[in-house]
Amino acid sequence: MYQTKERADAKAVHLSDDGFPATCIHGGMKQEDREIALDEFRIGVKSVLVATGMAARGLSGLNVAHVINYDMVDDIEDYITRIGMVHI
Repeated sequence: MYQTKERADAKAVHLSDDGFPATCIHGGMKQEDREIALDEFRIGVKSVLVATGMAARGLSGLNVAHVINYDMVDDIEDYITRIGMVHI
């Protein structure tokens, strides 16, 4: 997860270029674009979802096997929110 929209976009492109189909969501996107990205991730078209901390809230219901906290959060509540969204 990333603190900035630009870094999240860049990481999704970099991962895709390296053979890991990735999509991205962040607060700077239109709602329709976020929904498309989530749908691509949900149905498996994209296997990696890069999200900013803001966009990462409320992603329950997705089949997420791994979460990589690239940027550490500022407080424990945000950390718990991030790791709590993983349902194994």
